[in-house]
Amino acid sequence: MSVCVKIKGGLGNQLFQYALGKKISKDLGAPLLLDTSYYSQKSFNGNDPREFELGGFDLKANKAKSSDLPILAKIPFADRLLKRLPKLSFTGMLYEEHTQGNIDPKKTPIYLDGYWQTLSHIEEVEDELRKDLVLKNIPDTYKPILKEIRSSNSVSIHVRRGDYITNSKNKNLFGECDREYYQRAIEKLQDETKELRFFVFSDDIKWAEENLDLPKNTEYVDKISPNIPAVSMYLMSQCKNHIIANSTFSWWGAWLSNSPSKKVIAPKNWYINGWSSKEMMPKGWILL
Repeated sequence: MSVCVKIKGGLGNQLFQYALGKKISKDLGAPLLLDTSYYSQKSFNGNDPREFELGGFDLKANKAKSSDLPILAKIPFADRLLKRLPKLSFTGMLYEEHTQGNIDPKKTPIYLDGYWQTLSHIEEVEDELRKDLVLKNIPDTYKPILKEIRSSNSVSIHVRRGDYITNSKNKNLFGECDREYYQRAIEKLQDETKELRFFVFSDDIKWAEENLDLPKNTEYVDKISPNIPAVSMYLMSQCKNHIIANSTFSWWGAWLSNSPSKKVIAPKNWYINGWSSKEMMPKGWILL
């Protein structure tokens, strides 16, 4: 018996998928396999091409072989069919977009395909996740800024634009956090905490420099080369406070932070279409 989870999307989505797989495999006492076939396909169904980013962490899982996958999982874009059948569960295969759904442990092996952006299953394996999500290696080029982050009252600011602007599918689903959101968040932290040092993580540094009213000693982390998502997320997690975007990438950066007095500010409206993000927000996070 095994539990196999399909890994897809960017690093933030990959971590939510890994977390659910971790939880189910723990519940059943079964090994966890990761189906990474998504990243070898030629077309991404309107999404921007991504890469498997979990290899930099010390995960307790192996990559699945083709023989480990159910037949339906091998059909390109089978998720289009499965989307029409929510809460589908047969012969151990479960597809559901955003919630955990009902998993029948008697139907094995289990194959999971979805996004699973909820806090509940993460909290059940929090200790294990924090042990697994440790970087194997930090490039030397990042070590000076890591030292600055750790030695200051650091605030990570994540500005995600990129595919939220250029990809019509994502633009119509998420939209973007505007200048007003960031300025309100910055001012709120400045009112409550002194001597802050800001570290900006963004795929559009030019926009951040031109639109955010930040001190001159602000660091723009993504100017560092090479740009490695797992390392950027790790640096984000080392900050003591966080202003996140409507992005699972910075959600994980803030969640992984072990700062005992951390303040996290998140956008109240995560989706344009009204989907609620309450299931993924920890207690104490400030929604603006």
